[in-house]
Amino acid sequence: MPGRTQQGQPVLDVLVHTLRHGASLAVAGIVLGTALAWLLARLLTDLITGVDGWSLGTQIAVAGLLLAAATAASLGPALHAARVDPVASLKVD
Repeated sequence: MPGRTQQGQPVLDVLVHTLRHGASLAVAGIVLGTALAWLLARLLTDLITGVDGWSLGTQIAVAGLLLAAATAASLGPALHAARVDPVASLKVD
């Protein structure tokens, strides 16, 4: 990520880019996980009678919680990438 600030990209853009990348990975995981959860819920509902295996409210709450956790987890690397001094990173490279 220091390469972006070396190329003159503003610090805010580096921060947003890193957070967006982390969030996009989280959204892909949430979509895949929700699809698999729906399939497994259908299977369990067929195997066990009288059990409702799907709750839309629960799925939305868990997806929101996972997205918030992934965004918080990518905040540290994003702040680190935004704070890197471009001149110092050029000297190291």
